[in-house]
Amino acid sequence: MRRATLAVMGRNGAGKTTLLKMIAGLPCRRRKRTAGGQPESGYFAQQSLDVLDPDLSIIEQLQKDFPQDGMGSLRTLAGAFQFSGDDVDKKIRALSGGENRAWR
Repeated sequence: MRRATLAVMGRNGAGKTTLLKMIAGLPCRRRKRTAGGQPESGYFAQQSLDVLDPDLSIIEQLQKDFPQDGMGSLRTLAGAFQFSGDDVDKKIRALSGGENRAWR
C-alpha cells in the first residue's frame, strides 16, 4: 500500500517507540521482558464500527477503552483524530464517512 498511515497508540511507557525502532531496524535499549499471566492479542478491524459501540459518544467510547486515563488525556487523544470541543459528544453512529475513517 503506497502512502498508508499507521497509528501506534498506548500509554506512556508501553513500548511504542521501542516497537517502531525495532521495525525500522534502529538500535534500542535492550531489556529482558517476560509476559506475565495470560497475554492477550488485539485486533482493530478495518471496519471500525465492528468494534465501536454506535450508541456511545466519541468520548464515552474512549472512556470505555481507556478507563484509567483522565478526561484531559482522552480529549487529547480525540484531538489526534481531529475531534475537538463539542465534537467529542457526537454519537459514533452519527459520524460522517470521513469522520468514521479517522477511527480506522
